[in-house]
Amino acid sequence: MIRLAVFPTGAYAESYYFELMQDSVLSCAVGVRASDDITRTDFLVTIDHSAEMRLSSENIQFLSGLCDDLESSGYNTPKNIYFDAWDVAVLYNGKTYETNYWDNNGPLALIDLVDKLIELAPIPVDLHGWA
Repeated sequence: MIRLAVFPTGAYAESYYFELMQDSVLSCAVGVRASDDITRTDFLVTIDHSAEMRLSSENIQFLSGLCDDLESSGYNTPKNIYFDAWDVAVLYNGKTYETNYWDNNGPLALIDLVDKLIELAPIPVDLHGWA
């Protein structure tokens, strides 16, 4: 149904990958990514930690509503390039939506979707800064 990646701009490690499957199971993993391409089935080439959980029907409805809002927004702006930041890529209905987590230029539904998936994640997500 939905794929999400949140990853550092300057490194391949510490990349988070979320997949919400048709059976309402949210799968989350953190590890080393192969590239920035969320459409790859092998997005993470090394997994350091992963877990799964079944989401409630209320959470599925909420996430589906955000995805529908995102899709209807017509958002198609390329993301800005930042260093030492976190990029976001969402794959929904065959379309990729990209932005920067901290300085996004996308619709509110995009970051709301990312925030909700991070909140629901069965693994800790640490979007720390670099000095």
